[in-house]
Amino acid sequence: MMQLRRSQQKVMTYTGGYMAVSAVPGSGKTTTLSLLAVELIERHGFGRLEERSLRQRLQQERTRSANEPAAGQELELPQVLIVTFSNAAVANFKSKIAGFLRERGLPQHAGYDVRTLHSLSHWIVQQAPGDVGLDPEYDILGEVEFHRGVASAVARFISRNRTAILEALGLSEEVSESDLRRVMQDLATTTIRTAKMMRLRPEELMRRLAGVSDGPVVRLAMLGAEMYAEYQQYLNQRASLDFDDLVWLAYDLLQKNRALLRRLQQRWPYILEDEAQDSSPLQEKILALLSAAHHNWVRVGDPNQAINATFTSADPRYFRRFCERPDVRLVRLDEAGRSALPIIRLANDLVKWTCEKHPEPEIRRRAFALQMIHPVPKGDPQPNPPAEESAVHLTREFPTWEAEVREICQRAKRYVQTHPNDTVAILVPTNILGSQVVKQLSELGVDFEDLLREPSQARSVLRVLAGIAHFATAPRTSSILVELFSTLAEAHVWELPAGLNISRLLALLRSARPERLLFPEPGKSRRMALPPVEDLPEELIAVIERFAEQAAGWLRASLLPIDEFVLTVGTELFRSPFQLALVQQIAATMRHAADMNPSWRLPDLARELAELSSDPRALPQMGFRELGYTPQPGVINVATLHGAKGLEWDLVYILGADRAWFPEHPDQVWMESWGILEGSEREEVTELIRALSDEVDLPRGAHPPTKEAQLEHIAERLRLLYVGITRARRRLCISWSRRRLVSGPFGILRDKETDIAPALERLRQFYERAAKGAPISEAEP
Repeated sequence: MMQLRRSQQKVMTYTGGYMAVSAVPGSGKTTTLSLLAVELIERHGFGRLEERSLRQRLQQERTRSANEPAAGQELELPQVLIVTFSNAAVANFKSKIAGFLRERGLPQHAGYDVRTLHSLSHWIVQQAPGDVGLDPEYDILGEVEFHRGVASAVARFISRNRTAILEALGLSEEVSESDLRRVMQDLATTTIRTAKMMRLRPEELMRRLAGVSDGPVVRLAMLGAEMYAEYQQYLNQRASLDFDDLVWLAYDLLQKNRALLRRLQQRWPYILEDEAQDSSPLQEKILALLSAAHHNWVRVGDPNQAINATFTSADPRYFRRFCERPDVRLVRLDEAGRSALPIIRLANDLVKWTCEKHPEPEIRRRAFALQMIHPVPKGDPQPNPPAEESAVHLTREFPTWEAEVREICQRAKRYVQTHPNDTVAILVPTNILGSQVVKQLSELGVDFEDLLREPSQARSVLRVLAGIAHFATAPRTSSILVELFSTLAEAHVWELPAGLNISRLLALLRSARPERLLFPEPGKSRRMALPPVEDLPEELIAVIERFAEQAAGWLRASLLPIDEFVLTVGTELFRSPFQLALVQQIAATMRHAADMNPSWRLPDLARELAELSSDPRALPQMGFRELGYTPQPGVINVATLHGAKGLEWDLVYILGADRAWFPEHPDQVWMESWGILEGSEREEVTELIRALSDEVDLPRGAHPPTKEAQLEHIAERLRLLYVGITRARRRLCISWSRRRLVSGPFGILRDKETDIAPALERLRQFYERAAKGAPISEAEP
């Protein structure tokens, strides 16, 4: 039996009602939530209920219930519903819960239902599509089709309004078409997703924007609203919905069909929500409706790691408000064994200083929950690293970003050479700076893993998987076999013999009989499927035979569900942890596409993979930890602060901790939001749409939307620094330079003069006092 910490034991005492679990980094919230689900399943016998006895028990209530099932409809077993953030997290929860149930001798796949918000909404809408005006055979746009639809809408809009767009953006006619499309697609995506989560149709959004005093942000939002209308027309022409439509319709359906709502409340008598700090207004409203009859709703999250609000519909204020409700039991999951005590104290001091002494009063209540990390007690199976093995180096100042990158990369190289069993990360605020780190590490010849999520990294893996799926749809076609080998060779998935004549090999494949090459008759070799050519090199024949054998195996694997097919092929061909994490992500995405489109067959799914390979940005962004990625000792990882969430390393370097990235006051806010535009335009457009919506039931701020966006920008950047600090287990180094690297107009790199981040200066002062033995009780956990 697993040994539980004090805070985890408190969670396990839950019997019902509303409960908030406010977790700290490294506290094991996924494991804790999985254990709570198992406790509820075992306690109430959900997994052992026989269908016949349940039917008999429910039959007695049928005459009294307004929720009488339709003829032929199955009566439903009660389950614990777990709602989480991504498909990869769904798989993780299912695996953990099944393992804990197996340990207790309970059925491994009964008594619980794990879903994302999108899959939950889709399932709800499927129960009564006609009630919200849908044909039962409605189509759903996947992420790939969504991006294609936005691109199509933007292209049409630009073709008719180019001059007006350039005037609104303050750009000259010299701007390239590709740059303009990239900027407008980002603006359109931001507007569409925010507006739909705020339940605003394009016409209503434009009407409300027309009533707002004109200004740069209003003009940007109006452009976004007009492209939203263009995109909606694209959907209507195809009689399709996107994922955001599903969430909207699910909420409408639950409000309209009370009989369905009562049935679902009985089906899910307990609701557990993961990553609640990233919940959207509509997600909170849907789960509030589902739990309204029994009030059994547990929300788990870390409000101090809410780092998605500025570019998604997430709003951490909702979870914090839930934690403060008088009818909610608050439990703090505040013990963590990840970091050494000096690093814990540093993170705690950042929270405490921000909440009590930040120069901007609004940030004191907005950025963090006043929640301290506590080390685990002695004897814990996952103890904190010893304090004497810990080291913290702060505010290393460099004259330029080039000097900072060069010195930190050299230090990281020396460290892995002397500590080959440790894990190391270099965390950066932007991909721009990260690409320079990658370049420097390449020049140093050090072993590193690039986790920056650049599209080129995913494109190679996707092309291989798409090529194999395409081959499986037409395995008897020689040209497709040739195309597949070329794709695999270009991706370097094999180590081919030096000097191999690829052209001659492809010519042989083109003349071969695929069916005999893939599946030779008993007693006959694969070389007999090749054309009779004298003096064929044995190494060339060996490569063809190996390829044919693998291709035959992939053809057999194509009979599996699409996610298992992708995993089978991907784990056979790829070896690096990052590539395998991408394979997991692609498999989850394809599984989701198959679930959303049950009529799709392999050719449809192969086309979806091909579309993904042409635009890898359509892959849903998931945490590397959720994808099963584990940092390897002796290998330097390069990641953004956003991408590092969920991971941990023995040594962490944080670069670029300057005032430009971590500002102190609203008038200091500056960011490269859309590559061409400068300023916090994305956040300001999002905040303006929220301000115009009726869905935001939080108290209205006293500030205009622009200042609200700037304040949230400051708060989220502080949380991002907190995330970076809490990735370190033993050693931490934070640096900055007086000249930072930014992306100017049209992607041209340039320098920008800056200063030390005020929060970092505060941490330096704190740590200097601690190093001198001065009292640090204010930051003690």
